[in-house]
Amino acid sequence: MKKWILHILLFTGIFGMLATSCSQEADDPTQDSRMAQVVFTIALDNSSAGSRGSWGDVDQPIGTTYENYIDPQLFHVQIATSNSTYTVRNIVTQKISENAYQFRGEVSIDTNSGSAKIMVYANMDTDTDGDLVTTFNQTATYIPMFGVKTINLPLNPGELNDFTADPIFLLRAMAKVEVKLSTETAASYSLAGVTLNTYNKKGNCLPGGLDEETVEETKDLCYPDNDSENSDAPSCFNPDNTEKGTNLEFTVTDNVCIVYLPEVANGTGNEELKMTLALTDKNGNSVALSNSNLYFHDYSVEAKPKFNIVRNHWYQYTVTINDAREVTPTLYYQVWPWKDIVNGTLTFGNMNGECN
Repeated sequence: MKKWILHILLFTGIFGMLATSCSQEADDPTQDSRMAQVVFTIALDNSSAGSRGSWGDVDQPIGTTYENYIDPQLFHVQIATSNSTYTVRNIVTQKISENAYQFRGEVSIDTNSGSAKIMVYANMDTDTDGDLVTTFNQTATYIPMFGVKTINLPLNPGELNDFTADPIFLLRAMAKVEVKLSTETAASYSLAGVTLNTYNKKGNCLPGGLDEETVEETKDLCYPDNDSENSDAPSCFNPDNTEKGTNLEFTVTDNVCIVYLPEVANGTGNEELKMTLALTDKNGNSVALSNSNLYFHDYSVEAKPKFNIVRNHWYQYTVTINDAREVTPTLYYQVWPWKDIVNGTLTFGNMNGECN
């Protein structure tokens, strides 16, 4: 299967209506003539033609509040030139549809020629000096996301600068791993739990490859392991190996086990990624399995090659237990399409999808 980066689509939109901030409405705010005005929209991807990934055989839509929530207090936009980085300030928002918000902000750039990069950071905190914190914990409240797009300068002070033709693609910094039972197995057994033997407790918010000159936008990055067509492109894989954890338990809900993970390289020996299943019968008794392990291998290929846990992926295992009580897995994995979310609405702000 061919897999490219799927994304949240951010594109600048023409500001032609009232801009509603998260705390107040601004009928026609006075713009500082020394500042350049930029307007963009954050929206969910809806089967973009630029995306090569498809869930294919996976018939279950994804998208929980956790996967799709953006905290407006942790939403940052910067514009970087070759010499300096400028923060887009005074961002106000307006909900324009069930799955889109429009943003307007101001920035002052003292460079009048060349190019710059718009960089979008979501669910990332700042330290006491105001610098972005670019690492996160496995237990992060919400998933960090990042996107970049190259634009041409200048940004004219006192004017609306329109980049509607240049979308920005955002990547989640975490992966989702899901284990469930096949229909026939679920008729006799229940999942009591799944445990992952080793994982990274921390992750890098930003993808790898950003320093490469060839990266002008997010989709210029590729996924390792499963993107042979784009294998020469810089890899987005960027694990943080500084702190390892062991025996991570999945969350069990309605006979499905799920965990969210920072990226991690699949190793050898004790460092090879391995999940262990615990099953019960319909009477609640523990079931002894002759083989209870699942690996991060591509089971659709005879050689069953290993793969890493990569950001913005959803790895779904469907398990069948045969008569010998051996685990027979089917694995679907693909980049996350950012289109199916709870109640069909983009959650920006509080849990009802409105601004705080």
